[in-house]
Amino acid sequence: MRLEPKGCCDPENPVDMGSDAAEELANLFGLLADPIRLRIVSMMTEGQEVCACHLEIPLEKSQPTISHHLSRLSAAGVVEGERRGRWIYWRLTPRFSSIIPTVLGASREVLPA
Repeated sequence: MRLEPKGCCDPENPVDMGSDAAEELANLFGLLADPIRLRIVSMMTEGQEVCACHLEIPLEKSQPTISHHLSRLSAAGVVEGERRGRWIYWRLTPRFSSIIPTVLGASREVLPA
């Protein structure tokens, strides 16, 4: 259904990200709506890898809880892990390595410190 402009101030060419991009971004926002997952990905910005073993203390969560959140992020393609010995080191996937910092950077500009 195409809507026609109704007033003189309506933009002639509104910018539309498209339904596929909107769906994907909405899914990402839904995934990041959990504070633990949001904090996890914020620790991975700027190309940093994070060992799962180093997340327990700053997040104040148990290893099984952290593993659950990392599993959700991994299943969505946001993070990828590499096993090194006993531990897995996690990083943002190439696809999300620029999107996540952009989203987090924008939120830092509008949210109080």
